[in-house]
Amino acid sequence: MNSEIFNPEFGSIFQKDFNLFEGQHINLGNTIITGTQGMLGNGIARYLVRLKDEKFVSYDTLFLYSRFWTNESKKLWNSRQDVELMQYSELKSSEAKISTVFHCASPSNITKIESYEQLFDANVKLLHEILNLRPATALFVSSSEVYASPLNPKEEDELGNFSGEAKRNWYPRAKIIGELEIQEFSQRKDNSGIVIRLFHTFGPGLQESDGRSFSDIIWEATRFNRITLKSAGDQIRTFSYLEDSVRAILKIIFHNHLGFQVYNVGSKDKFSILEFAKVVSSITGAPMHYGFDPSYLHSPRDRIYPNIEKLILLGWNSEWEICDGIENTIRWVYDCIS
Repeated sequence: MNSEIFNPEFGSIFQKDFNLFEGQHINLGNTIITGTQGMLGNGIARYLVRLKDEKFVSYDTLFLYSRFWTNESKKLWNSRQDVELMQYSELKSSEAKISTVFHCASPSNITKIESYEQLFDANVKLLHEILNLRPATALFVSSSEVYASPLNPKEEDELGNFSGEAKRNWYPRAKIIGELEIQEFSQRKDNSGIVIRLFHTFGPGLQESDGRSFSDIIWEATRFNRITLKSAGDQIRTFSYLEDSVRAILKIIFHNHLGFQVYNVGSKDKFSILEFAKVVSSITGAPMHYGFDPSYLHSPRDRIYPNIEKLILLGWNSEWEICDGIENTIRWVYDCIS
């Protein structure tokens, strides 16, 4: 199986009940989700399908967008009459009346990005085309990297001023411009614009080419039975399992507010990269060693973790322990390579 394609069954990703959404119901109308062959976009799509089946949500059609669709991917959705698979090239010709947008599309591996335009096209240009369809609600997945200080930032804290000269700055620059698009959109009458600043999220569907350290650790341990740390591993991060992040994002959508809103989505539990690697090593038996890679673009920030008080006020809490989430992700990777 191609590890770049998200292909686990619902039950292997999502294992918690639906009590977070008890007593609520929302009609999303026609809904667009971009990046739906990636981990987060496809996770949101699958969870919405289940929420509809469980009668917590209504929608007319889910329009799932990607650059291309493989035959394998098409088979995953062919039983759903309420899902249509679309390519980005079809956006401008769309005649559907769109109510809700989840914009999740973006490259993540900065080492494989050749120009700032690649990030701008996915995060801003594509978003602009979608907003031209005049949805009522648009949610943009931004990043923790936009903050000037990543130490426990609140949503109203200052954003960074990122120079275009450094390649490592391209990603947060594109995300900030996408946020501004959503803010402008939200100022139109009766619109809801939501920015999700996503902190490190992992789970089934995590791409081998993701480029971030936690992905490298999981994939290398599982495929090659070794873990290579490209630094001392003392950087502090939070790691949120996919189900927790998806449930947080959908809980925010269920809040159904007008205007502009920003939420941090992540875990409150802090771990070093080394601690994360040790958990993976204990599960897989893969030995760890250090191997400095001069081509690897390390994050300049040693500590990145969110203030999630605003999210918790909506009634959300993390339900996955990091060890359980890592084990579930490793099980999926083993399925990919077997």
